[in-house]
Amino acid sequence: MEILVSADPIFQRIMASVIVNPDKVKGVNVKGAESLQEFLLDPQTQAKVSAYRTPGSERQLWWPAGRDN
Repeated sequence: MEILVSADPIFQRIMASVIVNPDKVKGVNVKGAESLQEFLLDPQTQAKVSAYRTPGSERQLWWPAGRDN
């Protein structure tokens, strides 16, 4: 599949993570969820996500938004 449009802001895919409230959902692995979120927000991980390209394309696909939110 060929990427035709990627720079239009309406098509920018923002990655997000949410830790489920363990008081509302039984069996939530809070430590695991927090570890995953820390990994995703790490500047090195954010850079890798930004740099990801599909084979044969130089177009950016993901715009990580881990900016102290």
